Amino acid sequence: MPPLLKSRSVWIACLAAWLALAFFVLARDLVMVGRQAPGLQRDELYAFLWTMVLWGAISPFIIAICEGLPLDRARRWRSLAVHMAWALAFCIGDVLLDLVFYTVLGIPHKSLLGELYDQAFINVFSYAAIAGAGYAVSYARALATNRIRSVELERRLAEARLEALTRRLQPHFLFNSLNTIAALIRLADPEKALAALVALGDLLRVVLSTDGDARIPLQQEVAWAEHYLRIERLRFDDRLTTEVHLDPQLGQALVPALVLQPFVENAVRHGVERHSGASLVSIAAEREGEYLALTVSNSGGAPVREQEQRPGFGLGLESTRERLAHLYGADHFALEIATSADATTARIRIPLAAAA
Repeated sequence: MPPLLKSRSVWIACLAAWLALAFFVLARDLVMVGRQAPGLQRDELYAFLWTMVLWGAISPFIIAICEGLPLDRARRWRSLAVHMAWALAFCIGDVLLDLVFYTVLGIPHKSLLGELYDQAFINVFSYAAIAGAGYAVSYARALATNRIRSVELERRLAEARLEALTRRLQPHFLFNSLNTIAALIRLADPEKALAALVALGDLLRVVLSTDGDARIPLQQEVAWAEHYLRIERLRFDDRLTTEVHLDPQLGQALVPALVLQPFVENAVRHGVERHSGASLVSIAAEREGEYLALTVSNSGGAPVREQEQRPGFGLGLESTRERLAHLYGADHFALEIATSADATTARIRIPLAAAA
């Protein structure tokens, strides 16, 4: 049995539709003609109501037939021929059941051929109307299903692109961390090199634990950045000072994973490395209405303009722009880099959303 015929709602809907049609016709006769209308007399009324109930019971079968007979170009004529055969079959079956009903209630009626002649047109027309409604419902359901599948495919594609962009950033900070460890080894400082290696292991552990999530709580993102800065402080000693200004109420705000990492690396590579004096790398987060503003800045080092950026940061900048555009739309985020005489500041502004 087709699944459609097992649905109680389909049976109820079909019966309700035909009874509603019957009510409309009877109400029309009552209003326009009055109680003396032929359709309101006992025999005619019983026959009419019986026909409406019978077609209400037949309709689910016709709709089920439509689901098995698609009207695509390759099978259209075959399906129409089968429908004609079914229409004649239902017509004959309807007339036979009518004759049984008339006989039981003692309603006058014509012979089988006479009833067939009188009812053939209206029965075939009724079958065609039900089939048309069935195909409309079927195509509407198919369209809705295709839309759901399309949305799901788009969602998966977006997730895959976000995943790829996120994974492009991870080797970048890994290489920088390994370069730092290599520098410590060249400086013959095995204790710091070991501490940096342990810190790198901690950083990789928390990064891999995200399982590719597109957005994470801000406090987790800041913790990653602090792990990375911990490695860099082992290399630069007193030359590198770090600060984090994070409102506790914003700790659960959702941000793209590794969104701060390229800018923290840039602050170290283009600030601390290029300046022999002390440098300060700071991370700050604040609320601006319905938006979250993230700032990474380095002071004490040389300013870095976009045309002066070293290879690597451009990749991180563009990847970050793409990820933000995918997540929030091109008109709902801002990414700016400002420079002054002795400082570089990267500022990200995204819609504020809290983790569940």
